[in-house]
Formats: sequence, structure tokens, C-alpha cells
Amino acid sequence: MSVNAIKKIIALVLVFGCVFALAACGDKDNDRPETKMTSKATATTTPPADTTPTTVLSIIRGTLPSNDEEIDWTENLLTNPLPKYVNISSDFLRVRKGPGTQYDQVAALTRGMQVVVVAKTGNDWFKLEDGGYYVSGEYLSETKPAD
Repeated sequence: MSVNAIKKIIALVLVFGCVFALAACGDKDNDRPETKMTSKATATTTPPADTTPTTVLSIIRGTLPSNDEEIDWTENLLTNPLPKYVNISSDFLRVRKGPGTQYDQVAALTRGMQVVVVAKTGNDWFKLEDGGYYVSGEYLSETKPAD
């Protein structure tokens, strides 16, 4: 067998190998949810048409943008920012635009995370230093919970 014939066979095998590999990479499962990542490490999922959407909250991993909610409640500023720890038994603590469950949720905190609070409202919600959002004081403690 000549050198040119061997080169042609090798080239043909490589071409078929590439075509086969590309065909295997094709997405034939169009029912899979689509996941998009943003710069704040949040994930949004588009569910298949036959299911109802669920709320997806992002766990805070950095700073949040400033809160745009108009303040129409009374809050007492703390003399010094105060560190607190998330002390929950559920999966996450919701971070909201205002001091109550009627306000939009913007993110979530997990058990043991440290936050810095700068103000307290009359209904025992704390304003976070990060972005000016709120969490319920019922789920914050002075000490880090045991793992």
C-alpha cells in the first residue's frame, strides 16, 4: 500500500470520526428545562410547558443592587452595624424588599450565613447593610448556629 493511500484512509477515518462526534453532541431532548446563569450566580429555569413554574431564589454570593422600594415604615438605625447569623431549620431565609412577607422576595440566605444589619423596624425585621433589604429578626441570632 502506498503512502498516499494510507494518508487518504487516515483522513477519511478522521472526517468520519468528527462527523460522528458532532452528531452525538446534538441536543435531541428538547423537553429539558433551559438554565441560564447570570453574573450574580443566580439560576433561572424555564420549565416544560406541561408544568407550573416555581419561584427560584438566588442565594446571596456577593452584593445586591440597591433596594428601590419606597420606605413608608419606621425603622430605627443602629448606632453601629451589627453582625447576625441566619438561624433557620428550613432550606433558606427569604430576603425581601421591605419588612414583611407582603414585599417581593429578592434573594435567599442559608443557615449559618453572616449578615450585617444596620436598622430594625417596629415589627422585628432587620435592614441589611447589603442593598438595604430586609429579613425577619425571628430567624437571626447573635451567634453562629451549630452545624
